[in-house]
Amino acid sequence: CRERVWRQIEQESRSFRCDERGVDVVRKLIEAQRGDTGRGQFAVGAHGKARGEDRRFRRLRRSVWAATWPDRHGIPFNVSTYTAVPGAAAAMSVQDDERRTYDDVWGLDGYDTFSPGEHYLPIFLDYLAERGHTPALMTVLDAGVGSGKGSIAMNAHFRDVNAVDITASGLSEEFKAAGIGFTEVCLWKDVAGEVGWHDWVYCTDVLEHIPEALTMLVIHRLLTASRYGLFLRICLQPDQFGAWLGKPLHQTVRDFAWWKNMLSEIGSVDQARDLL
Repeated sequence: CRERVWRQIEQESRSFRCDERGVDVVRKLIEAQRGDTGRGQFAVGAHGKARGEDRRFRRLRRSVWAATWPDRHGIPFNVSTYTAVPGAAAAMSVQDDERRTYDDVWGLDGYDTFSPGEHYLPIFLDYLAERGHTPALMTVLDAGVGSGKGSIAMNAHFRDVNAVDITASGLSEEFKAAGIGFTEVCLWKDVAGEVGWHDWVYCTDVLEHIPEALTMLVIHRLLTASRYGLFLRICLQPDQFGAWLGKPLHQTVRDFAWWKNMLSEIGSVDQARDLL
């Protein structure tokens, strides 16, 4: 039975990802090892912790986790040896999955109607004025540019505007004609390494779209790309457009206090307002 279970793990791990399907696979493997069904519930947490298992199954749980966690970053793993397999075909990464999602999203009618970057720019400009900053002498990075309407509006106020996003699919023709620099980069990757430092990073209605486990990594990346700081606007509500795709676009829906507390762990929160 044990050999059969290990063979099944090796087969499943080639395309295994840490999602609901993955948990179902692990549960079936645990049940097969125990020889029964309906017991031995298995839950995978952010660091691979498991509940409902006894010591006999820790090796099995660790092996499955070792096989799947690196696979999320595009590195396939050999279960039995815990060593990387050069040249093996990896399952779609989180980054690739998110890019594909937003390639589809920007094709939906009405998704580009409202531009948070454009709408909340006056608040950002007021904030800078209160601190004696002169936008005309400063550079700004629009992180999660979307359609580009916010960048176009900022271009009239700042010395230089650049933009990044996980896909260029949403960029409007007006943005492309404005001559604003754009780099396609995932926000939890090395943003500063891709586009360099800017005086400010401007990021509106983006963080709620990030998988929760990666939100604070994104904050760290954006702070690293800024000289003075990071201006954020975060939506606290579920989205509506995800229903058309069969999955929510707002993956981190938390309240005001949660965001403020988490951001305070990463940096110094200069000002925080609940806009509702």
